Amino acid sequence: MSLQGTRDPWLREFNEARQLGDDCFLLLQERNAQLQTTADAAVARLSAASRRKLNALNSKIDRLESSVAQADLYVRAVSRRR
Repeated sequence: MSLQGTRDPWLREFNEARQLGDDCFLLLQERNAQLQTTADAAVARLSAASRRKLNALNSKIDRLESSVAQADLYVRAVSRRR
């Protein structure tokens, strides 16, 4: 089963976060290339898009970290009951 078609919500969110990271990287590369040609409007647009994607990525990472912490607490609670 491919990771793209998974039904696990955590893996799906992880894959989305990874894609956002890739998108951010590409936007920043494009922005840096535009800096060489000094197209100010294009640089500003790409910088804004990069910031939006980075904020979305930060939110996804926070949700993933929270999910891992909750799962860890659950595992600890189950193992204490054994």
